[in-house]
Formats: sequence, structure tokens, C-alpha cells
Amino acid sequence: MTGKRLRLTGREIAAFQIAALCQLPRFDGFWRVPSLSTPGASYTVDTAQGVCTCPDSTVRKVVCKHLLAVRYTMQREGI
Repeated sequence: MTGKRLRLTGREIAAFQIAALCQLPRFDGFWRVPSLSTPGASYTVDTAQGVCTCPDSTVRKVVCKHLLAVRYTMQREGI
């Protein structure tokens, strides 16, 4: 059987790690997602707006690993 391999970006891999290994608490429609690079730090994800408080989202305007982690968690939990 031949098939294409799924190629994940570094951001997607990090998002899967966060979703699998971290607790992502929800509050008032937002999610708190820990930083992988700064111990004790976390970011706030707003899934309704599709944004996060991390620099990738606020400065670079890209879909960050924190938002992806929340989306993966929501899909896994049927939210």
C-alpha cells in the first residue's frame, strides 16, 4: 500500500505536545495555555476570535501553537 506521509510543522508538533501533556483550563470562554519555552508563563487563547496573547499571534499574526493546542483539545473532547 502506498500513501503520502503526513508532514507536520514544528508548530503543529508543539501544539500536539501541549494538547497531550498539559492541562488547558477554560474560563469565561477563554483558555489558559502554558508556554513551552518559559516555565510558569502562560497565554490566553480566544477561540471565538482565533487569537492568543503570545507574540506569534499578536506580533507575527500567525496561528500559534497555543491556539492549535486548544483546537486539538476541543476536537478530542468534542467541544
